[in-house]
This record gives sequence, structure tokens and C-alpha cells, in this order.
Amino acid sequence: MNIGVFLLIEPFASVEKQLQRAKEMGFDYADITDTNAGGSMLGTAGFSPTVSLDGNPDALGVNLDTGNSWLGGADPVEMAKVFKNKIHHIHWKDLGAEWEPKRGTLYGCGFSTIALGDGVIDIKGVCEVLKDADIESSTLEIIGSEDILKKSAQYLRDNGL
Repeated sequence: MNIGVFLLIEPFASVEKQLQRAKEMGFDYADITDTNAGGSMLGTAGFSPTVSLDGNPDALGVNLDTGNSWLGGADPVEMAKVFKNKIHHIHWKDLGAEWEPKRGTLYGCGFSTIALGDGVIDIKGVCEVLKDADIESSTLEIIGSEDILKKSAQYLRDNGL
């Protein structure tokens, strides 16, 4: 499985600078979000890049987000088991114990600030379920030092990914 980073390594830096920093840290993949106005203009012109799942239910895929699923009250390990054959991408994050009182009351947290394996989410269990799945890529949704990102990537590799 390819492991990339979310492209917010240096706040307010250009995309080119962010990609350069990711490459310097040893990452060949990155999630980039296009926030240009052109995307919304397509909808007003009658273009809608959607399809009905009624016509093609095999086209459904899942992006497993370990942090957001856990924070919302789900068990990411169970989600990995149930959706294993439908998971096409993973957003990896672990959350510290300070998030436990918020579990089931918040449904998204954006990024983690700690390395995978240092928090309360069973990341190792998710790896165990998915280590033989055919998932091409994933993203570390973690902000912080280069050490935290590298430690997280190594944690995934050490656990079979």
C-alpha cells in the first residue's frame, strides 16, 4: 500500500513547496484539494459528475477514515472487516485520550497531531484486517513534525502495510 501525506506540511506555503517537502521526507504520494472556483462553475453549466448507484452498485467504494469513524462512535476495526472489499483509500489518524469524552458527539476532526500508534484508536487492528487487502493508496491525515509523519509511516509498514 502506498502511503502519502495530506499536503498541509507547511501552512501557507505553495503547492510546489509542499510537494518538495513531502518528497524530502520520503513520501511519493500526497492528497491535494482543489479549491478553485472552476469546480463549482461546472455545476451551474449543467455538468454533474455523478452516477446512480442503482445503475451500478459495484461502483461504490469506501474511504475508511480511522479517526473520524472512531470519533463518531464506530469501531474502525469492525468497519475494516465489514467493508474490506469496498475500501479503496484510507485516511490514517490516531487520537489521544483527550478525545475520548468527545466520542459520539463529534463527527469529524480533520487532522491528528500525534503519530499512529500513540493514541487510543486500534490502528494495529485495522492494519491486521487490511494488510492483505488490495488497497493501492492511503493518506496520513496528521499535522506536525517530520518525525511524527515518518514514525507513522513506519508504524504502518511495521504492521504489514
